[in-house]
Amino acid sequence: RLAKLINDVLDLSRMETGRIAINKSKVNIVKLIQRMINNNKGLIDAKNLILTLELPSDEIIIEVDEERLLQALDSLMDNSIKFTKEGGRIKVLLNNLYREVEIIITDTGIGIPEADQAHIFNRFFRAKNALHFQGTGIGLNLVKYHAEKLGGQINFRSKEDKGSTFILRLPVIANPDNDNRE
Repeated sequence: RLAKLINDVLDLSRMETGRIAINKSKVNIVKLIQRMINNNKGLIDAKNLILTLELPSDEIIIEVDEERLLQALDSLMDNSIKFTKEGGRIKVLLNNLYREVEIIITDTGIGIPEADQAHIFNRFFRAKNALHFQGTGIGLNLVKYHAEKLGGQINFRSKEDKGSTFILRLPVIANPDNDNRE
């Protein structure tokens, strides 16, 4: 936990000074999401959460900074786990929308109060109903930063006491065989 906090603060510092290097490479997003699930499996099991995973059977190649994207996905998953009560549900869905992929993480957690939703991506902001949970308020700020630096966007929907859905959209590498298709 301390190492994650230190890394988040270092990333925040690099972000403020424009020194976060983005090293793009071709990544199979299906395998990266499976890796994110494996990274968080112990926490999911410890809270007896029901995880539903909907991934395409085909590989989907996107061009991103694998480390930064994994950090963003881990942060989204960490929030879903942290804010979902024992026995709750989390669903991870990957949609291939031809020109972009859509990664959706939905939970049955505490949700975000409507009054706090406009500030959820602000640095150090913590929703009122999340104050008794451990955290720094840096995670979603970094997720948004990484999403934008990778050419994507992050959106969410949430209802207090009903849960949250975060939707990360990223561009896909065009298939050379399909370049003439418009």
